Amino acid sequence: MGFAEPDWVPFSVLGALMWSGWIVRQILGALHRPAVNDHAESTSVISPVYREDPEILAQCVRSWLANDPSEILLVICRTESAIIDPATSWARDDPRIRVLIVDEPDKRHSLAKGIREARFEVIVLADSDTFWEPGFLQKILMGFAEPGVGGVGCRQNVYRPGTSLWRRVADWMLDVRFLHYLPAPARSGAMPCISGRTAAYRRAAVLPVLDEMEYETFLGRRCVSGDDGRLTWLILRDGWRAVYQRNARTWTVFPNTFRGFVHQRVRWARNSYRCYVRAAKEGWLFRQPVITSLSVI
Repeated sequence: MGFAEPDWVPFSVLGALMWSGWIVRQILGALHRPAVNDHAESTSVISPVYREDPEILAQCVRSWLANDPSEILLVICRTESAIIDPATSWARDDPRIRVLIVDEPDKRHSLAKGIREARFEVIVLADSDTFWEPGFLQKILMGFAEPGVGGVGCRQNVYRPGTSLWRRVADWMLDVRFLHYLPAPARSGAMPCISGRTAAYRRAAVLPVLDEMEYETFLGRRCVSGDDGRLTWLILRDGWRAVYQRNARTWTVFPNTFRGFVHQRVRWARNSYRCYVRAAKEGWLFRQPVITSLSVI
């Protein structure tokens, strides 16, 4: 007489696979070390600005200037007069700042315009509400010491997480991602997504793929958000490496309400799934190191 297989066996197998993958990722992640060297390059900081609090933007610009980039390009929509006026004043006071005007509040177009206008070897894409720690730029540039590195990510946290329960939760989730999820694939040079809150790229790596980033479509519709995941997978597809400098740190202003928290998580999840489905469908995913493919799946 045969015996029926218990219903819990498939779930046990799935659980064992999930936990095995987690353990392997923790072990490999514990071996990750940020690059430490004296490498330096000229840099262009590019920040699309739309509906930003002028005071927050001013604080962020001061934190970027304190890191001594070669130039800062603020790409601002023509309708944002409350931001254009002070930004133009900053540009008069500091020749490193340039203001670029666009007609539509389209982040992908703003990024593409800024990258094309940039004059230096490394571009750092920064959200207009993201602050850098002192010494941030020096640490992020160390990641470009190897010529095959096309992009470098950094550790990111929520600015003033104690001001809201939902900011505290978001900060915890960022720690899970940047301390437990990303180090393992980054150690293999295949970080699945260089978060766009602050992402550094070799300009030579992204110039050839700008049109693919700017005009991406999915299921017949043009993609608006998700530019960071798209850029990351495009440079991975082209053979560049994407690495992680855990010792370089930034802070970003996050929503302080449950509604804002959920809206943000849903948007990020949608963008991630779109990137991963495309990467799997077109075969890019399976040409990456095994730890990256398994982590994504």
